[in-house]
Amino acid sequence: MPETTSTKSMDEIPSQDFKDDSESSETDQKDGSLLSYDLLKRLQHSAKHARQRGIVLPTLEQQQNPSLIPDEIRSSLKSINPEALDPLNLFRINWYNDGKGGFSDIPAHIVLPPSLTGLKCKVAVMLGAFFPTGAHKVGATYSVLSDKLVTGAFDPSKHTAVFPSTGNYARGGAFNSSLLGCKSVSILPKRMSRERFEDLAKLGSSIIKTPGIESSIKEVFDTADRLVREDPENVVVLNQFTALENSMWHYNCTGPALESVFEAVRGERDELSGVFMCAGSAGTLGGGTYLVDKYPGVKCGVGEAIQCPTMMSNGFGEHRIEGIGDKHVPWIFKARTPSLIAGIDDNHVMRVFRLFNEPAGRAYLRKTCPDIDEAFIESLSLLGISSVANILGALSMSRYYEYGPGDVVVTVATDTSRLYHSRLETLRMTQRTTEHIATADKADDELYSEIHASYDAKLLRGEAPLVVKELLFSDKKRIHNQKYTGWVEPGKKTISELKQQWSDKSYWQKSYAKFDVLNERIQMFNRLIFEDACKEGDIDMVQRSASVCGILNPECLLHSHSEGLSSEEEE
Repeated sequence: MPETTSTKSMDEIPSQDFKDDSESSETDQKDGSLLSYDLLKRLQHSAKHARQRGIVLPTLEQQQNPSLIPDEIRSSLKSINPEALDPLNLFRINWYNDGKGGFSDIPAHIVLPPSLTGLKCKVAVMLGAFFPTGAHKVGATYSVLSDKLVTGAFDPSKHTAVFPSTGNYARGGAFNSSLLGCKSVSILPKRMSRERFEDLAKLGSSIIKTPGIESSIKEVFDTADRLVREDPENVVVLNQFTALENSMWHYNCTGPALESVFEAVRGERDELSGVFMCAGSAGTLGGGTYLVDKYPGVKCGVGEAIQCPTMMSNGFGEHRIEGIGDKHVPWIFKARTPSLIAGIDDNHVMRVFRLFNEPAGRAYLRKTCPDIDEAFIESLSLLGISSVANILGALSMSRYYEYGPGDVVVTVATDTSRLYHSRLETLRMTQRTTEHIATADKADDELYSEIHASYDAKLLRGEAPLVVKELLFSDKKRIHNQKYTGWVEPGKKTISELKQQWSDKSYWQKSYAKFDVLNERIQMFNRLIFEDACKEGDIDMVQRSASVCGILNPECLLHSHSEGLSSEEEE
């Protein structure tokens, strides 16, 4: 994480020109240079709402590089619980949390030891457990929601934010919405993990449970569409599968963070050979696209459950890998990026998840892996179910391409095992049902034995069928064309944009470059918060917003503003 500062004088902050008319056009909101009078009033209203709740928005640059976060905020965060509904925790939405209240120069990560994988290449796993909510999806929800907020398309005092999800995206959205003081609705399949629903309830989100499990996403979309039809004036759907701000955030934040991890683990002759991520909303794959763009020759692998082989063979089905694979190709999926698809068995994922979290499993790893230390064993609790799937997929990719010494493969652990303790309980209950005689007199944490661990550990060492499909040009186009059925045919997207995604390279370049435009709009919104704080004499928020905006001597500006108000009153 580069050491830089972001202190600016008032004159150095980009100013905005305002048109004194009553109409807001689409052009006004896109070019970032002109704002209609009506739009300015809407933004001022939302900025006041944010100020009253102690909110200043972290810029995207600060999420990309937390060294830009003001020192006073970094210092305050040390005494704030990362899970607390405190506005300052918005500044923890980045990959550089150290899990101790501060930030590190390198994102938290682990390197899988050779005795565990049987491989000679390095497989590095970047950890998302230290994000607020314990999952990296909160970053995607922040980018999507903030884009609506700072362009005037979302009024937190009026609108209800709707998050179609299978869990973590809704949790991130509910977290951000709760801080912003707006209503939220989380729509997800009813058979998702118990912890998802418990967390959503704590965050104050309304919950709608739809039929099915992880891959039952159509029912979620249908419910979101119904809510819009019922109340089009007040419902705003923030769809992670179509919002380009999702992949934009990962391209500009997750990609560089993975690059930092690679630089930290690489040896003198090592090179970045691969990046692997399972497909969910396809947002995180934006980080993979960043690495493919920057490092020629890097291969990107994408994973899906073999029980639901949508990309592999246009298939469908149900599976238990919460966070990936939803019987459709997301609109924001860049089909030209992946080099291969790895099919991942959800049974293997659940077995390895149990290996990592059962006392006997950890004891077995200590006993059989001499290059594993206690810190690594403790880090296994930071790996959720989809994180295990990413690891298995990265190992499959490494074996397929025969990576060895000098090769580095990177992947992400998207969330933590804390979100899946109920799944561990279900696995134990199932074992009791199938082995009722042998397990009758055993406690829950004694059901899983060294024998079970020895079999499950083999899955990490490649002793299972390799299900991999290297993608030809025709395969990539076939996957891309599946978007027609999922998005164009239902009338949600146009065929012209579908063709543009495939043929026009600038389409994706522009979507990723929106990072800078949105960053500037967030800065402008924060300045409106500062101006409202000056107007209301809110000294704490004057200082907080000034530090984020880089405004020097805010007390002088506050004093000047107060004198101006007094003069107006006298007149």
